[in-house]
Amino acid sequence: MGTIAVAIILMSWAINVAIDTIQAAVGNQWMARKTELHVERARQAWPLLVDKAKSGGAPFTYREIGDAIDVHCRAAAWFLGVIQAHCLERNWPRLQALVVNKATRLPGAGYNGSRNQGTFERDLAAV
Repeated sequence: MGTIAVAIILMSWAINVAIDTIQAAVGNQWMARKTELHVERARQAWPLLVDKAKSGGAPFTYREIGDAIDVHCRAAAWFLGVIQAHCLERNWPRLQALVVNKATRLPGAGYNGSRNQGTFERDLAAV
């Protein structure tokens, strides 16, 4: 596993620890609303990603998936993170691999998989 991948995993872990700490400190109200929002958006995006996986079409760009559920493309990282966690917990293929950067055709930094073109294509084929 590369240095960048390890850093991303550690950063994700640190963020989750920080979220847990903040939730405990503020009585879960603000974070619970944000988490519920991300989960709701993930529920909206899930069937679109499943349909894309079934059709075998080109992956969505962040803008396309954002437009499809009526959110800004930068919000995609949050709801795709929910989908990523759901898939990883169940040892399912990385459904969030079906959303990529328009220019690079690779997923963003939050993707828990390889962002190397060859390895990513294997992740994508598994979906």
